[in-house]
Amino acid sequence: MMSKLNLGNGKYVTVNKKFDTDIYCHTIVCFDDNFSVNNFINGQLQEGKVSKIIVVGSKPQVQYSNNVVFTHKLTKRLLKDSEQVFFMVNVDTDEFVINNLIRLKDICDELAIPLGLRIKMDIVLGNIIKDDSDMVVTLKALFTTNNLRSRYEMIYDYICDNLDELFQKNNFCQFENDKCIYNRHDKSEYNVMGCCYSFKYHSLLGCPVSFYDISLCKHLRSHSCSVKCLGCKLFTCKYLRKRGIVFKLDYMVIAKGFFTKGQRELLRTTFFVTKEEVLDKLMKKCRG
Repeated sequence: MMSKLNLGNGKYVTVNKKFDTDIYCHTIVCFDDNFSVNNFINGQLQEGKVSKIIVVGSKPQVQYSNNVVFTHKLTKRLLKDSEQVFFMVNVDTDEFVINNLIRLKDICDELAIPLGLRIKMDIVLGNIIKDDSDMVVTLKALFTTNNLRSRYEMIYDYICDNLDELFQKNNFCQFENDKCIYNRHDKSEYNVMGCCYSFKYHSLLGCPVSFYDISLCKHLRSHSCSVKCLGCKLFTCKYLRKRGIVFKLDYMVIAKGFFTKGQRELLRTTFFVTKEEVLDKLMKKCRG
């Protein structure tokens, strides 16, 4: 059964595991690792409803015909003759899919290729088989704003909110009367408020060697953090790390899809600042 995922600004995608609706579109970009020319696809091509299908897959696939092209990475050369593009995501959300969706959006913008089909007053961009949270946020970030900072902010907020939910749901720090479990076991240098202490440090060859100006973080308000600092949210103390509680952006599909290695390192190592300050730094390391 087909459903609709509204992205905002009059744009949406359909959600259907088996897409078999007639499409009148010059080019279909299909994300699929096990693509086959079934009766539906063959009919679309033979009847001239679709001129070309570009299959984007992470695995090698056999070439069928000049109308069906296989690739690992979308390029301007593959899309330059397209008059209109509709996409189909037939695989699970991963870094590979997100990277190529970003390329698809950027190439269509650069070459002024219409993306999606107009249905009355709305535009249907494509079809996905799963509306998991990573895919939903990816599509909203790509297709509801052309502002890179706003796009980064949507991904940043999504990761922060997920981490907040994980910590609250699992009660990792086990706070009682402003003392975390590490405080209560007298393992911490501080008696209260866990690891919410800002500091400065001297470094040698880029590595911290001594710390100073250690104090409760200035963003601590009414016993909780008043800002969204992703670096702080990713951090776990020695006590939690020994119990396997570790969070890394390199393990998060959506972070690897949208942020470069340098950006992820910046996010991991930036502490005790506001979201706006982090985004300012992030923009200076944006994709070239």
